[in-house]
Amino acid sequence: MIVRNSPSDVPAARTPNFLRSAAFTYGSQLTAAVLSLVSVLIVARALGAEGRGQVAFLTAMTFLTANLATFGIQEAMGNFAASHAHARRSLATNAVLLAVALGALAVAVLSILIAVFPAIAGESDDALRLVAFAFIPAILLQIFLRFLVQADYGFAVTNAAYVLAPALNAIGNGLFYALGILSVTSAVGWWLAGQTLETVLLAWYVQRRLAGFGRPDLHLARNSLRFGLRAHPGRVMLLGNYWLD
Repeated sequence: MIVRNSPSDVPAARTPNFLRSAAFTYGSQLTAAVLSLVSVLIVARALGAEGRGQVAFLTAMTFLTANLATFGIQEAMGNFAASHAHARRSLATNAVLLAVALGALAVAVLSILIAVFPAIAGESDDALRLVAFAFIPAILLQIFLRFLVQADYGFAVTNAAYVLAPALNAIGNGLFYALGILSVTSAVGWWLAGQTLETVLLAWYVQRRLAGFGRPDLHLARNSLRFGLRAHPGRVMLLGNYWLD
């Protein structure tokens, strides 16, 4: 059963200007791409091809695993939040619980695969790899909350969050490079810190500016999973293109 909140508890969606939102989104993506390139150049300059490859391998494996583990639930989150405003609090809490559960499942499956097929892990450090995998639930939650916020036309905060992670990454790597202490561990650490900070910003926005977090709803969670599984194949194909790139 969907938990219903009183109408006064659920802020009405605010429809922004389309052209302004589109321009802001494009500008944010372009800025994030430039900052990411700056970070890549700094890491490559400091660590060389091998070090850069290790950083790219760990961040890509963590990012792709998190996206594969969504099972398309973010699509359901956005759809249900837009069409059932009264369920937003339950959706937000479900997002947290599903992120933890699916993240733990993803880490377990990936760890088993690496144990059976060690080549999957490449030459990555075991301890650093485990640390990176521990952040998969946070990245999952980031994805879920982004769709919840966008369902309320919160493009300003999602665009700001999208830029925040690469900005912190570039600043952190640049600072450590200037100090002569940049390493594979610190580079991966800055990336994880940026992803976590993005998640915290979105969670803060959901709590303070949207409906907030309420009681979880098992029936709604099942419906979200059912809806998401239908949309997930398309995202998997998109991730396949990313992986080939």
